[in-house]
Amino acid sequence: SSSSSSVVTKGRLEDNQQQHRFQMLARRKDESVFPIELGLAEIKTSTTEERMFCGFARDLTKQKHQEIELKRRIQFTNSIIEGAQSAVFVTDTHGMIKSANRIAGELFGWGGECFIGKPLTAVMMETYANVVLQDMMERTKTGNKKTIQKEMRMCRKHNNNNHNNNSDFPALVEVMGPLQGVCGATRYAIFVTDLSDQKKVMEIQMEKAAVDLLLTNVLPRDIAIRLQENPNHIADHHDSATVLFADIVGFTSMSSLMTPIDVVTM
Repeated sequence: SSSSSSVVTKGRLEDNQQQHRFQMLARRKDESVFPIELGLAEIKTSTTEERMFCGFARDLTKQKHQEIELKRRIQFTNSIIEGAQSAVFVTDTHGMIKSANRIAGELFGWGGECFIGKPLTAVMMETYANVVLQDMMERTKTGNKKTIQKEMRMCRKHNNNNHNNNSDFPALVEVMGPLQGVCGATRYAIFVTDLSDQKKVMEIQMEKAAVDLLLTNVLPRDIAIRLQENPNHIADHHDSATVLFADIVGFTSMSSLMTPIDVVTM
């Protein structure tokens, strides 16, 4: 059967005549069933007693297959976004947020729907948002899909009680795209990983390393190690010990002519 067909009986179809459209299942000659859109309109006839109608049938098989495929792709994409361990934003080429996952709402203190229609500056500092937008513009022109990773400062909503009302925080930002969205629209996926805890750990490790270096410069290495492992006890017992006091002849006059570094390394 053809994708569009019509049957017209005697009379004419008025241009301004109201039409009614229905979606239903039709049956072919071979008894196979397929979806159609049926349009019905009353035909103006020369007599007032006889009412005539015109019916248009359009095969919706291909359209229904496309709708099913589109729905499957949307569900697949949404499942990936929701299953991500990081906050995920989907934006258009102008940086307007089209969707966000649950983790994004928890991290930034927004409800998921509240992100929609907001610019990137709603979730990241303007300087960094401009960097991302510039990169997205270049990608749109060139078609380059290489993923970039950059550390940036993100903005958090002030009424977020779960994060001590911090206004900004460090994060690793990954931009993926351009991607083909619904109906062929160009989209970008932005993954945001909070680095606040990692930064704190790094700061503690750096402070500990500085203390360890100071101890090894002041104390013998084995004593410094023991002090780090057990700061409450570094004393040893010896049945007998000898203490030697020595004076280097001429050391004062010699060291006065030397730099401090030379004296220490001598």
